[in-house]
Amino acid sequence: MRSLSILALLYGCGGSPSGDGRKPSDSAAPGSPPPLPPPACLEHAYLPVEGMGALVAVQPAPELSYAPEELEGLLELLEQPGLGPITYGVDTWRVRYTTQDRGEPAVATGVVVLPRLEGELPLVVWHHYTAGAADFCAPSATGVLGSGIPLVLAGRMGAAVVAPDYLGLEGLGTPSDLLHPYVVAEPAALSSLDAVRAASALADREGTSARPDLERVVLWGASQGGHAALWSDRYAAAYAPELGVMATVAAVPPSDTLALVEHGVSSFNDTTEGIVGYSVATGDWYGLDITDVLLPDVAESARETMESTCNVLDAAGEVDTLAGLFTPSVRAAPGTWDSILPDWGCA
Repeated sequence: MRSLSILALLYGCGGSPSGDGRKPSDSAAPGSPPPLPPPACLEHAYLPVEGMGALVAVQPAPELSYAPEELEGLLELLEQPGLGPITYGVDTWRVRYTTQDRGEPAVATGVVVLPRLEGELPLVVWHHYTAGAADFCAPSATGVLGSGIPLVLAGRMGAAVVAPDYLGLEGLGTPSDLLHPYVVAEPAALSSLDAVRAASALADREGTSARPDLERVVLWGASQGGHAALWSDRYAAAYAPELGVMATVAAVPPSDTLALVEHGVSSFNDTTEGIVGYSVATGDWYGLDITDVLLPDVAESARETMESTCNVLDAAGEVDTLAGLFTPSVRAAPGTWDSILPDWGCA
């Protein structure tokens, strides 16, 4: 990861590409943010952004607050030596904050990490890779193994870092009544952008010496987090126009879910098992019948796996054939979704 290059970008530019803390838009009238993307495959109105990202609960996390030499030792545990050397110590908080889901009020959780510095600092939004779909899988609830990368990024770069858990992965407070919508664009983007607002609200509430600068923001993620970073970028100009998003870094993102699904249901390969868990979570969020895609026994066992473990990518269990996992309809759907499974094709 080229953290030094990103650091130079954050500190060197001193503001957003458009100069006023907002992302430019090709289609928006001058001085106004572009419209939000219409809800895909669903019908709901977005809630006003006022009040989004408000703090519901804050929990100091001394067990995730480290001196620089302690963070150096963490690099080995994380198997991320390239993220060193570490310059700054960090302080960490878990947060629970307001967001929205399909036009209804919702809450989400994450961690805010501030380096031991003074002044306004650039803000990195760390979008995590696949962690699971149940609350106990939330990175904020799994100690240094879940939150280690945000800690070392802050300690290396001297930047504030906020790491959203994503909707349906709640690491603090009341358990979620929602299975995490794995690799679904809208909830990933909105809960991540509202985490940025929560990070700013935390600095105000705690009176910290380090304060996130919302005009110098980088969206950064890997794998599932790459997908979340790209979609956060897509929604940011309209949903959070106060942010100056200077760059989006998306490592190995699943950026074409249709192509991945068609690949995974056309031959048994490394993508196939992930599609089983993806189908359960996607079907739940869009309100679709999961047995249109998965055989009933597979749908039941996959849900049990996702609710009781963090093995989203192993939800297929021991089944190793397409015919043992997917319905004939979905195996025939590649290239013909609109006529065979139009709702699933849209999703």
